[in-house]
Amino acid sequence: MDDFFPLYIFPEGSLSASVITTVWVGVLVVVFFNLRLGWLLSGLVVPGYLAPLILAKPWAASVIIFEGIITYLIVWLCSEFFSRWGRWSSVFGRDRFFALLLVSVAVRIGMDGWILPILGEIINNEFGIQFDYRNNLHSFGLIIVALVANQFWKSGVIYGIFPQLVTIGVTCLLIRFGLMEFTNFNLNSLSYMYEDTATSMLASPKAYIILITTAFLASRMNLHYGWDFNGILIPALFALQWYQPTKILTSCIEAFAILGVSILILKLPVFKRITMEGGRKLLLFFNVGFAYKFVLGYALLWWMPEVKVTDFFGFGYLLATLIAIKMHDKDIVVRLSRALLQTSLTAVAVASLIGFSLTFLPQLWSWPIPQAKAPVYLAASLSEHGLDEVVRQDKMAMYGNKSRDSVAVPLPQEMEVFAQGVRTLMEYATTGNPVLLDEGRMNLARVNYRVDLIQEQYLYLQEHLPRRGWGSYAININSESQLVVEVPAPLDERNTMEAGAKLFSAMDAKALAIAGSNRRTNADGTSDVLTNYRTMFQSFHREVARNDVLQIRGHGSERLRNQMQTQPMDTQESLGITNSSVWVKHSLPPGLKLGMLRDWIGSYHLEWKQTPLTNLQRDATREGFAELVLSREDLRKILFRTLLPEHDLVVQEHAQRIDGYLQDWLLGSKKEIAASGTNSYIKPQLEELLFLDEEIVRPLLDLIRTDYQRSGWTETGLEELGNINAAAGVFGYQLISYRHVASGKDYLILAEKTDQGTRRYWGTYVFRLGSANPFVVQVPRPGYEINSFEYGLALFESLRSRAILIAGASPNANTDKSADLIRLVNKENAFNLVSQVIQRESGAEPLLLVQSRAFAIRADLPTANADVLLSVDSGVTEKHNLSPLQKRLLRTMDQHGLESKLVDGSIETAGYEVGFSPQAQYLKQSANTEFAMLWLSPLTRANYQQQTENRLMIAQFDALDIVSYEKPLYKKLADNANLGISGTVSEELRSVLAEYLVTHDIVILSTLLSRWPDYSFERLIDVDSKQAFMLVYNPSGKLVMVANLVSSHMESTIRIDSDRIERDQIEEYINSRSVWLEFVQRNETS
Repeated sequence: MDDFFPLYIFPEGSLSASVITTVWVGVLVVVFFNLRLGWLLSGLVVPGYLAPLILAKPWAASVIIFEGIITYLIVWLCSEFFSRWGRWSSVFGRDRFFALLLVSVAVRIGMDGWILPILGEIINNEFGIQFDYRNNLHSFGLIIVALVANQFWKSGVIYGIFPQLVTIGVTCLLIRFGLMEFTNFNLNSLSYMYEDTATSMLASPKAYIILITTAFLASRMNLHYGWDFNGILIPALFALQWYQPTKILTSCIEAFAILGVSILILKLPVFKRITMEGGRKLLLFFNVGFAYKFVLGYALLWWMPEVKVTDFFGFGYLLATLIAIKMHDKDIVVRLSRALLQTSLTAVAVASLIGFSLTFLPQLWSWPIPQAKAPVYLAASLSEHGLDEVVRQDKMAMYGNKSRDSVAVPLPQEMEVFAQGVRTLMEYATTGNPVLLDEGRMNLARVNYRVDLIQEQYLYLQEHLPRRGWGSYAININSESQLVVEVPAPLDERNTMEAGAKLFSAMDAKALAIAGSNRRTNADGTSDVLTNYRTMFQSFHREVARNDVLQIRGHGSERLRNQMQTQPMDTQESLGITNSSVWVKHSLPPGLKLGMLRDWIGSYHLEWKQTPLTNLQRDATREGFAELVLSREDLRKILFRTLLPEHDLVVQEHAQRIDGYLQDWLLGSKKEIAASGTNSYIKPQLEELLFLDEEIVRPLLDLIRTDYQRSGWTETGLEELGNINAAAGVFGYQLISYRHVASGKDYLILAEKTDQGTRRYWGTYVFRLGSANPFVVQVPRPGYEINSFEYGLALFESLRSRAILIAGASPNANTDKSADLIRLVNKENAFNLVSQVIQRESGAEPLLLVQSRAFAIRADLPTANADVLLSVDSGVTEKHNLSPLQKRLLRTMDQHGLESKLVDGSIETAGYEVGFSPQAQYLKQSANTEFAMLWLSPLTRANYQQQTENRLMIAQFDALDIVSYEKPLYKKLADNANLGISGTVSEELRSVLAEYLVTHDIVILSTLLSRWPDYSFERLIDVDSKQAFMLVYNPSGKLVMVANLVSSHMESTIRIDSDRIERDQIEEYINSRSVWLEFVQRNETS
């Protein structure tokens, strides 16, 4: 059976994923029950329209039925109950249906625009659930609610609900277990025709004004002139298409085609003895219409594959069929056509006048906007930044909406408030009236947007936190152009967002629109701005696009490549698979500067037709719409052309080896590693890590693999490095190209800039260029586990490893322990992310991650008699069972003269297993990757310590039995509640101590001890700064003074309150390397 099914019988791009097909099934079901059980032949569209909704959005289908019942009850009460006491009579016929239509609009406004959103938010808040009411609690369809209500009129709700549910249910079963199982019909890309007006009352109020006006006018024409349209909805739906005259034409052609073919069929001998009336006749005509669409769909796929097939279908689902039936029944082809066109055109004119008049009315109230969470307002002004910098920062924030189903579907009232705000800002850009700017900001603030003026030229609209994935927008208040630049897939198609911003400013365009998430973030497709009407992106397009639009696309995304592979080879080439291309709909956008584009990227294809890709904005624009599909190379050219000097690659060449250079750099200045207790480490957010992955680390690894050669970087590689460097600048990081002159070895260093105010301390990452062995060295605690960093560097060079990862903060940098990278609760950090990306990008190649750690002597447990303890992720306890890469690591340690021991579960090695190390957790997601921990003994680490330690001083203090120990100075002082006043120390003692600090003479130090035997002295090594301090205790045991033993500022003194030890003060003392730290009373501090 699998060899035959599914049957590919429906034409792709039209009936294979269209509500027309489901309506066809629904009509079959309704007619069947009408002919067999006598059920009402009304609401023909309802089962087929609701069936796919029940399968995809059951809550929305329930809302439609509920609103239909409410509409029926309101009209019935007014017509049959309150009319007994009122001055009106019962309504029937066309008046009854007009009343249902009018009330259904009011019910949708009240329910969808007010009651249901508030109810959904109350449910979420009260019950603590995450119900997506934005995407579910709303109705669909222009007239579907009125049709549902009309079905209840004769039978009532109690007796009418059963037949309705049965027909809908049977239709659902036939679609789900018939069409979807055995044919190529699917709901994955089901798109309701004209879905913007179908799903939102506020998306197009013009449509509802036209609908109601035409229905009323048609009923009056029927009453006064006897014009019969087969229902007042026929001219009403027809009138909606006068703004798209081609739809009028296609609908008429389809109606005449149905009429002609049906007449021929009815003349066949088989129908001579069959009564073709009622449901039978309707089914025949509708089947002819469906066959017409079926043949047309395949014909257009064959002859015109680049066009949108549904554009050539008639409007609606039964419109052409009902027109054809009325023409056939009354034999009034010409008269009906004239009456239909005349009524609809007149109604459009009247409705337009009404709509225009309504714009002069004051806005007396505003739509209620439910707030799920209080927004976190971004207070920092963007006015001091350039547009490019703001866009890059904004892109990083957009990565927060990459998690599954994280994009909130805007409510109709939110879209209306947003549109009103955009309209006001556009008016401000024209008039310069500051009142309009304030009004626009107020409207946009209601939907979580802020508006900043950048470079005194651009109004930049971006979301406050929490972001909903609605996109960012810019308006050029100084532009005379009407060009709108759009970027619909900034996270799917890399660098299109930056390129769009640069083209926007270079072409002096009027507006810039940037989508706020991946196209596939939401599983139901509601995050895709190219196919979904209910997006702020589409709302912005409606407000600012004036047949002058340039949309920026990049062929680098997997989704776009997959779509292109189905096209002929010449189409693939012109779509940018090999070269960039510009696809034009009807005419070029007036504001598009093709000459400038050619200067920037060189040659490109110019195609005077539409791309075969789905594009809602293009479909909504009559002409002047261009899609610029950029190749990866041309995207790089645009970005490189406008890079600022600050983003140039830093190049350094030294005679010093990379390990010595890094030691001097990272350990020579304590500012390179966040010290304990400073709270300087900034924990990265999810969006920052995603940005780091997709915009910096992964492209960097790809570039090292493809564009670095023995002779150096290719020209393309250097350009891309500049782009990556600019992206790294978002975090205050930079790329440094380092070359060891003697050996010619090249390295690439991703490190944080030192000349900036606020730093993140996410670590430093060094990549070896050229030939490298499959090892990656990790140093998660370079400042805390003493000398583990130095040994890691030695291992990096000895193994010729691909990379070394160095954490940027002490594990105690933050008081909440969030800087400790080896704690599982802190697994979301840049250090782990870089490690994971390296593993992922290595694919199936063997790779060994080696972590340099330290162990200490444990007083309560025996200590292993080894220089290094080796633990591996596999748990191997015998050296001969190690993998080839692990054995290679073992040989390297042997060459270092280190005795190694495997962690084997013995008491002396207990606690040193790999266990649940965060850096080892990703192994399950990668192939052929191993993990090893090297635990270095204190003696071993001492051999790798920096040579700045003063061994002479150590010998002096040991000889005189002065206690020495390692401890953070701040902790020592903070824990010591017995501090004295430094002023009580004699000047003579201070003078002798000062003399020793200058000479470092052991005789003077001995004199100090002998002349003041009642005083005691201690030598403290600050763990963080590695500086040595003399602690002076008076005869009563109070700590009265601290002296820096190696200070170069002999006259400098820091005075602090003895009753209040502040961390900042102690850090100031340590970092300034002042000689004296004195404890004084509060009024004596300076």
